[in-house]
Amino acid sequence: MKHIILLWIIVLLGTGVRAQVPVFDQVSVPANAVFGGVVAGAGSNIYGSRSAPDAQGNTYEAGTFYGSSAAFGPFSIAAPTQTFVAFRNAAGVYQWAVGASSNGTMRVNAFSADANGGVVIAGSFDGSTATFGPFTLTNSYVGIPNAYQRPDIFVAKLSATGTWLWAVRAGGATQTGAFDLVTDLLLDSAGNAYVSGTFDGPTAQFGSTVLTNAPQVRNDLTDVFVAKLNAAGAWQWAVQGGGPGNDEAPYLAFTAGGDLLVTGHLYNFTATFGTVTITNPTGGAFVAKLSPAGVWQWATSSSGNDPCGGTRIAQRALVDGQGNIYVMGSFSSTTATFGTTTLTNTPGPRISTSCAAPSDMFVAKLNASGAWQWAVRGGGSGSDSNQAVAIDAAGNAYLTGYFADSPASFGNTTLNNGSAMYSINNGPGTSYFKYNDVYVAKVNAAGVFEWAISAGGNTSDYGTGITMDAAGCLTVTGYFNSPTLRFGSLTLNNPAGTGGGYSPFSAHLSCQPLSAATAREAGAFALYPNPSRTGDATLTWQSAPGHQAARLLVYSALGQLVLEKGLAPSAAGTAHVTGLAAGVYLARLVDSTGGELGAAQRLVVQP
Repeated sequence: MKHIILLWIIVLLGTGVRAQVPVFDQVSVPANAVFGGVVAGAGSNIYGSRSAPDAQGNTYEAGTFYGSSAAFGPFSIAAPTQTFVAFRNAAGVYQWAVGASSNGTMRVNAFSADANGGVVIAGSFDGSTATFGPFTLTNSYVGIPNAYQRPDIFVAKLSATGTWLWAVRAGGATQTGAFDLVTDLLLDSAGNAYVSGTFDGPTAQFGSTVLTNAPQVRNDLTDVFVAKLNAAGAWQWAVQGGGPGNDEAPYLAFTAGGDLLVTGHLYNFTATFGTVTITNPTGGAFVAKLSPAGVWQWATSSSGNDPCGGTRIAQRALVDGQGNIYVMGSFSSTTATFGTTTLTNTPGPRISTSCAAPSDMFVAKLNASGAWQWAVRGGGSGSDSNQAVAIDAAGNAYLTGYFADSPASFGNTTLNNGSAMYSINNGPGTSYFKYNDVYVAKVNAAGVFEWAISAGGNTSDYGTGITMDAAGCLTVTGYFNSPTLRFGSLTLNNPAGTGGGYSPFSAHLSCQPLSAATAREAGAFALYPNPSRTGDATLTWQSAPGHQAARLLVYSALGQLVLEKGLAPSAAGTAHVTGLAAGVYLARLVDSTGGELGAAQRLVVQP
């Protein structure tokens, strides 16, 4: 779910700059939504669920259920099935739902839909076998005498009508077991799949490629992997990264040139990514770049001053139109350093003598070469988390997540948490905390908070997604436990009542008028008709500085350059853009130096 939503954010770039603090102007509980690991209306035995929309408004859902059956409209999946994939049209009507099964535990961790409506899912299974329609996979521990039951990973594909097309496995096993887990999955425009995850055995096999775990300080620590499959499900390559500590939770993003960005966490020690070595005695968030051929290009990390692990990436990276990289997450160390910038955590009590400590959120920016540009933090003395980010054409970042306790600072803005208190006995005494409230905040391209607002109720509420439309208007999604959720002057009642159930929410923020300067910039070029039903559009543009030659660059929703068109020097002109398949695209007009000629534009091609 996560990767498709984030890619959607990238292409829905707005051109506006907000001069005022927005307010919530519409709130609702969406029907048939996936929230907090539950598919609304499908039954309370659905867990680990994810959903993602396509350009036509259809929705794909995938997850795991336990129990006798689960219903998706007129379609029912019965035990022993454990994993499901379902498809709803733009009207919210289920068109199909299918399942896969294992004689052990099975879980979907990531999935993505291709341009033809096919769906690729990835996850893990610890049974001796896993079955996807006519395809049966055998776990690597089978055949090892007295071996522990441990998970292998799977990757499988469905057609647009819900027919299993292929399924493959990867991983490794020893007598004492090995955990192989998937954390993310991306598809490129050709249907190739890229998966990332972790493995803690001595080796892990992906087709004919065998990865070797770095020497560990003990036997159960993980390295990260990234692997590629072609559209037919054949492994193409696999690479690993890490060191003797616990290296975990990698996420993926595409750059405009088709390279992969990998983000995650290094626990301690020295980590190696190909020929690149990171020395980090306290652990931290890492960002690494991988070529389409599977060669590590560079890697960098933050650092903390806490032996419990420093900083942790909570979500993936995003890339703007200029190739700058934005990463977000949280840190529980006293300080966290990103290049030359050091952030200080808001003091708060540890809740135990272990490594559990309240955290602040962060967002940080790197340039295209991997050099840290800036980093900012937000939060208070409780645990605060950044869950999603959207980037506009000017490089402003819009964030959502949750914060506990009051006050919580985001730059010069202070938010107060209105929820109830709860207590935890931390050994020497009792610590008191508040439940979580939702925040939404803006950080400008220079790394300065411009505003922050909150929403909340009496118990825990979570912001988990944020999107921006073509006009620069924001919509925040999440789920809430409070009986009533307050969004400024608006309130939303929980359909689950007061019994502790969770419900999803969708909240729209007021749109601000464009400044005159921004309006002029946005008018530098235009594409029409937009949406286009034929894949043909007309480009109009104003002059490049000094009437230089210009280039039109069109990127797919995956961030890949799909069209480049040279434009002769002129004061203004028109040109035709043809041959684009149905989908959502990002168009940039640049001069001969690569400078932007106006804000990036969204182009929608309808089938």
